[in-house]
Amino acid sequence: MNIVSTFNRWLNRLYKTVAILLVLLAVLISAFRLFLPYVYHYRLPLQNYLNEQYQANISIGTLSMTWQRSGPILVIGDVQVLETQRAAVFIKQLELQVDFWRTLSQQDLISKKLIVSGATVDVSEKLWLAKEDNDSATKPEKDNEADIITVISDLFLNRITRFSIRDSQITVRNKAITRSIKINQLRWLNTGERHQAQGSVVLNRLSSNNLQLKLDLQGEHGSALTGQMYLQANHIDITPWLNNVLVLDDDKTSTDINFSAWLYVNSSEVNRLKIDFSDSSIHWQLEDKNQKLALEQGQLLLVTGKAERSFNLYSTPLSLQFNDQQSQEFSVMLAKQANDFSLHLSEIDIAMLAQFTPLIVAKQETRNLLSEMTLSGKIEDLYIRNQNHLKTEGNH
Repeated sequence: MNIVSTFNRWLNRLYKTVAILLVLLAVLISAFRLFLPYVYHYRLPLQNYLNEQYQANISIGTLSMTWQRSGPILVIGDVQVLETQRAAVFIKQLELQVDFWRTLSQQDLISKKLIVSGATVDVSEKLWLAKEDNDSATKPEKDNEADIITVISDLFLNRITRFSIRDSQITVRNKAITRSIKINQLRWLNTGERHQAQGSVVLNRLSSNNLQLKLDLQGEHGSALTGQMYLQANHIDITPWLNNVLVLDDDKTSTDINFSAWLYVNSSEVNRLKIDFSDSSIHWQLEDKNQKLALEQGQLLLVTGKAERSFNLYSTPLSLQFNDQQSQEFSVMLAKQANDFSLHLSEIDIAMLAQFTPLIVAKQETRNLLSEMTLSGKIEDLYIRNQNHLKTEGNH
């Protein structure tokens, strides 16, 4: 009896202890929830801390915290990280899902997940790649910009294991071209120096959400990444890219492009691009008749040169078909360096070339003339070279 009564007494004490701990835990969580509406008052202290820590001029618009099933979520809104002539970084909303129990046990802020929404990044290419700029007049300002970009890249590459980016845009500019990438959805995972991501993107304002991106990179710094990027395009319409080439209205033309692309990255720059086309076509209307030019298959390889704005382009045999006519094959080689270029086409079917002149010839008189001429024949081994003057060679 003594053993049974002793056991029951200790069991009763255990129950009471567990009950007390549960009550204390409930009180702690309730107190924490009561604190949530007052998080906004810590907006300025947080902003001042970040500016002192990183010698920056960060502006935080809103700060709040909510509690969901997964635990507390810290929401930071309208964050202006950087705004100068060479760079601008703005984040509409940051959602930080806090690991409540680990934060309590380790007495440090531990996050489960970070979601970045509505971010816009607009930077010069030299700043993006951390290249040197010899303009000493604004060197202190540029050093500060580079430091902030370095801090941001270090944060997302080395200090956050997993995060997501939604409805955001990155624009990188240089003197010759502006590259824009809209990120619909991107999930990112860092494992040591390996960085992997998967999501959906839009390139240069191309109105499509069917461009799937995968990347696998290695490196510790944002300016020294090496690896591969993969793009998969399914039934995308690139008509907006062709506005400067095509003379017909957009409502009379459409494109259906399918390809896989591999981008090889070295020191955070793409030095090789391989594209594998399949069943792609352009459609247009001419005098109420539907026309179609199809690229059945083919591959392109672009290799960048050491000099700025230089590259070499090679192709496998490309198979083109106009409407229901017989397919024609040709290959292309293009070498470009600064303002000079040389082009080689293995073969051109003149009759096929004449069929799609309505796409690129604006004057109706010229179209009628080409139509009446009933061109036929082939040009083989066509060489075009532009080196201060245009030179053309070919075999008929």
